Amino acid sequence: MSTTSTRLDFRHCVLNGRDKCQRMVSFQGAHPVINAESCYVHDMFSFVTVLSPADVTRGVLTLVNCVLYDLQDGVKVVVHHTSSVAVHVVGCQFEIRQVRKLQCLL
Repeated sequence: MSTTSTRLDFRHCVLNGRDKCQRMVSFQGAHPVINAESCYVHDMFSFVTVLSPADVTRGVLTLVNCVLYDLQDGVKVVVHHTSSVAVHVVGCQFEIRQVRKLQCLL
């Protein structure tokens, strides 16, 4: 496994999906490190998504003093059972949207 990491840092950012963005950040690779500090994340399906849950990964996801508003998934990291992923959430506020039910007309 590689010792290098792919790193993405958000500091004091406004990340607004405007109800058109489903997934903002992809969590993948051998050792991804994603940090969000003092950010406002709004109006999207999920902030972080794992695209390849079958891959083995060692990663870190850290959210500090963030507001996550109107998201369907707050923090959801589904990875291979032999993976090692650390998730740290400190001082954050979440407001999760209810999953919208689709109505079918027959």
